[in-house]
Amino acid sequence: HIDALQRAFPFQGYIEQTEQRGITYAQLRRVIEYVGLNSHRWKENPANRTFSRTAGMMLSLSIFNLYHMSDWVLKPATRADSCAFVELLSSHPQTPAWFISHWWGELVLDFLLCLQAHLRLRALDDSTAYWVCAYANRQWNLGGELSSD
Repeated sequence: HIDALQRAFPFQGYIEQTEQRGITYAQLRRVIEYVGLNSHRWKENPANRTFSRTAGMMLSLSIFNLYHMSDWVLKPATRADSCAFVELLSSHPQTPAWFISHWWGELVLDFLLCLQAHLRLRALDDSTAYWVCAYANRQWNLGGELSSD
């Protein structure tokens, strides 16, 4: 699983400023396509039973949310380099045009569809970058990502 993730998303380089780690629609679509091809092999931790209705279930794109994304893609892919997921997609700053606040329980496919609608509504292209915490922050060092300003 981790070898496949590292082949699909090799480390590109550190982007020091957290606020410059935007993710584009095209990049996010690529990540979600990867999930669609691989999530049927993954199972949610049964220990999550107290707060998740999918605990113990085999996963699929139709039920895959950001909690699953964190457990199965973001954290495993970024552990070796202690990097943000965006740093597996780009080695240079990607200044976000938009900041997104959202619920981690939302299906990642619905999130992608919302971005697609936003791009269409605003007449933007798929290289538009969005700041999304899960992809922009270094999950292995969240305290180091926060600043006082």
